Amino acid sequence: MLKTLFIHRDLPFHGGVPRTILNLAKSCDKARMQMNVASFATPSSEMRTAFGELDITPRELGDNGYLRPARRLRRLVRQDHIEVIVANSFKSYLVSKMACAGLRCRVIPWVHSIPMVLDGAMRRRIFHWLSKNDTMVFSSKAIKHVHQSPDHNGKSAVVYYGVADPSSDESYRPYDHSMRRELGIPDEALTISYIAEFIGWKDHATLLRAFDRLDEKLNAHLLLIGTGQLCNQIRKCAGKLKSVSRIHFLGPRLDARKILGLTDLYVHPSRGEGFGLAVVEAMLAGCPVIASRDGALIEYIDDGSNGILFKAGDDRDLAAQITELAEDRMRAKQLGQQARTFALQTFSPRKFAESACRVIESAATTRRGNVA
Repeated sequence: MLKTLFIHRDLPFHGGVPRTILNLAKSCDKARMQMNVASFATPSSEMRTAFGELDITPRELGDNGYLRPARRLRRLVRQDHIEVIVANSFKSYLVSKMACAGLRCRVIPWVHSIPMVLDGAMRRRIFHWLSKNDTMVFSSKAIKHVHQSPDHNGKSAVVYYGVADPSSDESYRPYDHSMRRELGIPDEALTISYIAEFIGWKDHATLLRAFDRLDEKLNAHLLLIGTGQLCNQIRKCAGKLKSVSRIHFLGPRLDARKILGLTDLYVHPSRGEGFGLAVVEAMLAGCPVIASRDGALIEYIDDGSNGILFKAGDDRDLAAQITELAEDRMRAKQLGQQARTFALQTFSPRKFAESACRVIESAATTRRGNVA
């Protein structure tokens, strides 16, 4: 059994990377890989509970600089006989390399984002130099294209996330339409949803402009789910629109996937998306999806077949695509059905766990061979 430790900067329940680590922990073969989890910041109570149900206790390394977390991590590696660390952010990767210097523990960088926190040429050079011979994992081809250095000598793999089917898990099963009233949405309204952190590249601004262009006769309501540093700014922008009374800021929701059951159209306007976990969740819920023609989204959304793509940042194009599907509910329903079929086949949790385990085992075997 391979002892692994997955490290991320924090473990909020609404975060895409933490939820992906949790999904892997639920699906991996326990006899094959023992998963441990750590973060610099204090894990949320929801994530402590979720991991606790899997007999995993998240460790907190502290977020004060690099040396102190590295010392704590080194003690943890020795104490628990960790063989592989999977680092899911730049800081977790750098701290892991410092902690494992001279030890047999292998460090794997798993890159989840195109706009990875690698601001500045110096950080990029450090990352490329340190990872030159490491096995690297990328969550999409788009991420690999951006972040794998041309002189990388180690192994690399693209591993798409696994996402649970909501129909097989009661905690994810979508709400029925009776829940609309609790959220202040009329029964007959066209409901449009977007689940994303309020940060620049998620591009809420384009969605708001597009929404404000829609004909009022569509009676569309927009549900924005998430939190983030730009939330107040986006609220102020929404307050200036004529459609403000039909824009609902729901905040971070533990039941975000259940709310997809109320959604007529799921729209994802982000630019440079590294994977798009919320998009896959919407596809599995049978929602017709409209997404930007950018980043990793084009790897699995076949325009006109299992979803619709629009020009990134173009609110006119987005408004036109929303209007077209709103006026052709039969086509929207077919897109949703095809999206669900595709997602079930492509993003199976079991397939995800098998791919991830295989890559991690390969890295561990290489390390053992090098040490011997």
